[in-house]
Amino acid sequence: MAKSATAMYEDVRAVAAAASEMVAESRDTVHASNLRVRKTVDTLADRVDELSAMIGRVNRSAERVAAVASAAIGGIKLGARALGLGRKKKVRDRPDDRLGDEDATERPRLRRRD
Repeated sequence: MAKSATAMYEDVRAVAAAASEMVAESRDTVHASNLRVRKTVDTLADRVDELSAMIGRVNRSAERVAAVASAAIGGIKLGARALGLGRKKKVRDRPDDRLGDEDATERPRLRRRD
């Protein structure tokens, strides 16, 4: 009986040692994975910061281009008007005048509410 108790004790010690070894290996694996994840997250954060800075530069350039284009178009319009070029204002006929109605003055005029 003492021999079987000693054998069981040795088996339990072997299983406990194997379990401890597996836990140690798992701990090392988790630690290594954690380091890789942290490094990847840091790299990703740096890339996002670079992209954000690039988008900011593009946005500022686009705003400058839009401002210059707007000023250029305004200058062209002003120059065209000064030279008498460009669109002429349309003279809006009253709808009744176009139809040749004689009784146009008798009809009520409706106004749009915009």
